[in-house]
Amino acid sequence: MEFAQMQETWLAMAPDRRALWWQGAAGFGLALLAPLLLELLYFRRRAKAGSWLKLRLLSLLMAPLCFAVVWLPARAVSGPMALGVFYLLLLTVGPGLWFGSHAWLGRRLRPPMSWLESLVMALLGLVLLLGLPLMAA
Repeated sequence: MEFAQMQETWLAMAPDRRALWWQGAAGFGLALLAPLLLELLYFRRRAKAGSWLKLRLLSLLMAPLCFAVVWLPARAVSGPMALGVFYLLLLTVGPGLWFGSHAWLGRRLRPPMSWLESLVMALLGLVLLLGLPLMAA
């Protein structure tokens, strides 16, 4: 759907329908922010709020890197073998890079995060990255 068509559809909607869409968008925003705020409160009580923020910002850089490590080699292969390469990388290299980079970077921050704290942050980040678009679909 093109942007102009989406804009026309939005403007043709009744005001009460638009309000319903805004409420849904606010609900998705809260579903995204609530776990992050709870996580921040947890790390603030342990005097690691700065490390939490750094690792969250670094995870924004790690997500496209993990995506590229899985997607680009699969695109380089043609035919049905591409699907096999994609699934192989998606189930082995992708999670290893995602969770491993969180654990490795979390230990190098000051104050350092424990291995378990870093992996829980990686898991919550993965849930937020994948879960919310699935909820919207």
